[in-house]
Amino acid sequence: MKGIITQAVRSKVFVLLSVVLLLFLLLFPFASIAGHWLGWDIYFVQGGSMEPILRPGDLILTKPTEVKHIDRGDIIVFWSESKDGNIVHRVVDVRQNLEGKEGPWFQTKGDAVRIPDQEFVYSSSGEVSTVRFYLPYVGFMLEFSEAGSFVLLLVLGVVLWRRIRESNKVPA
Repeated sequence: MKGIITQAVRSKVFVLLSVVLLLFLLLFPFASIAGHWLGWDIYFVQGGSMEPILRPGDLILTKPTEVKHIDRGDIIVFWSESKDGNIVHRVVDVRQNLEGKEGPWFQTKGDAVRIPDQEFVYSSSGEVSTVRFYLPYVGFMLEFSEAGSFVLLLVLGVVLWRRIRESNKVPA
């Protein structure tokens, strides 16, 4: 009897987790679009320079912030010409003037790196994206789902449908 209860509980937990994952995969694109309309951007952490705070695979939500409100300690996302990509680093220095050019200019550094970045960050738009929230490891799941979301949803749907049918059968 104990084995049957355990199997029934496992089956119900599996169904519940499958439904939650299915809803997440179906609703995430809509939440992403709505967030973008509200001024939020979503990024996936690729490297380990911000560990232990941000790790590869984390999903981060950012919001544009006026440069006058950026302080030391803030985590920002910026485009790096030398790296040809977005960088997520912490502000370690703010300068109002750099080599005769009005700022503010931000020097950044990854938490896991000892030396600050050599290039200073400047925003011609007057705004910089600041990290407001993060979800650990969600980026891995979403990147995986982007690669084959239709297949994943189809397989998950079939497995879920079979589990529900099996859980509704009465043992003889």
